[in-house]
Amino acid sequence: DPHTWTHTPVGTPRAVVVTVIHGVTATAHCIGVTYGGVAMTLVAEGNDTATEPGAAQVWFLGANIPTGNQTVSADLDSATADDIQFTSMTWTAAADCAVQASAVVEQNIANPQATLAFGGFSCVSVCALYGGGAAPTSYTSLADQTRVSDHDFGAFSAVVDRLTAAQTADDTIGYTAAVDDVGFAALAFRELVPITGTLSKPLPLSLSAAGAVAVQGSFSKALALTLTAAGTV
Repeated sequence: DPHTWTHTPVGTPRAVVVTVIHGVTATAHCIGVTYGGVAMTLVAEGNDTATEPGAAQVWFLGANIPTGNQTVSADLDSATADDIQFTSMTWTAAADCAVQASAVVEQNIANPQATLAFGGFSCVSVCALYGGGAAPTSYTSLADQTRVSDHDFGAFSAVVDRLTAAQTADDTIGYTAAVDDVGFAALAFRELVPITGTLSKPLPLSLSAAGAVAVQGSFSKALALTLTAAGTV
């Protein structure tokens, strides 16, 4: 059965992240998420299978995002009595966005954290934590983070944070905490910057880009082209 709610963005969204967190069951109940009818992608899922089971997911959408108030729908695998915390977030940007890195931390550990490689690009990171701590206050956010939401399930907790401001340096995101059950999922995303302009130089040609590269046009001679990209060529 789907669970739905309305998300009200500020500005024109270019990136959407939805987190899904629950305890009791190690297998995540959420099998699909849509934002305004557009399917999102599951990027990372952390599952804790020992002692106090639980799961945390982060879902992402970076293109074809509808504007204005939108319905977020989370499709669940079956009817469940488990409490689930859902959080939706949007960001503005000058272009479409894409996932740069992701990470998962699982099982009983202290200080659930992950370092995400930004590759020199300006990125934002988000993390979702299922934790065996009895209250969200059991988890202290790292200094460069902003807590988006949390929930006290009683015997365990859900916590969601984001990087406060975009940066180019690799980011360690997460929490300081005592040893306990952990299902932790994180992602970093960045804006895609297209190559634009008119080619006036003789071929062969070399292009470098962070994003999707497309070569279009008519050529009357053989084309020798080299493309280097952090993305899709």
